[in-house]
Amino acid sequence: MDKVTKVAGGLKNPEIFKASLNAITEWDNLLKEYNGKLIPEEIVKKTKIFQENQKWIKEVKGKGYDILDTGGGSTSTFYNMEKEVVYGSKN
Repeated sequence: MDKVTKVAGGLKNPEIFKASLNAITEWDNLLKEYNGKLIPEEIVKKTKIFQENQKWIKEVKGKGYDILDTGGGSTSTFYNMEKEVVYGSKN
């Protein structure tokens, strides 16, 4: 997220996803529960933070915003969902 914040700092009126406190708390609890292990995709997709992120991306895309893909060196359930919503594909 630091990379996103840095890029957004140079833009005019950027929109950045901000999860609700409940979503963050739920996610933090999962991270503790899995203690550094991979959280199964089917669990991730049911979390508030995943669902809020997906809803937000659909909303900004629907409003015609330019979406910058800062990407990463790996894949994740979140990033795959984001690519699917933005580009219509997981690839």
